[in-house]
Amino acid sequence: MTIEATSRDSSATVPLLRAYSPKSSDHFYTTDAAEMQRAVTQLGYIAEGTTGRIFPTQEVGTVPLFRLFSPGASDHFYTTDAGERDVAAASLGYVNEGTVGFICSSQSGGALHLFRLYNGKISDHFYTMSLPELDNAARISGGYVFENVLGFMFPA
Repeated sequence: MTIEATSRDSSATVPLLRAYSPKSSDHFYTTDAAEMQRAVTQLGYIAEGTTGRIFPTQEVGTVPLFRLFSPGASDHFYTTDAGERDVAAASLGYVNEGTVGFICSSQSGGALHLFRLYNGKISDHFYTMSLPELDNAARISGGYVFENVLGFMFPA
């Protein structure tokens, strides 16, 4: 379901690229094509395409999408909540890797939900805009539990 409250210019957005590491059971997201290439060619990730489109700079009505990594769990973790970021870095073994980009804080101009799921069995966070992917990860593939909606971004 799409609800458009206001219009927003999505032409300034960039792709949020997604990859998966079967070795470490980790999903990785970046807007940097060179960083994605290194993850694929040097770290064993498999490119999975584009999750959606986000803003590379802060725009009115957007919030930062923070990226963290846990070396112990081999898990990338993304959040828009600075408090959650700080707790993960201070108490949960995550290293703050900065801001990936900016996503909408409300649904507008064609922006859709960005869902966060977690699989505790393999210590992996998974992010998607796709309801069929969410359903597959939670019910069919098993193990992933819906955590929340991080915000809103534009379809690829």
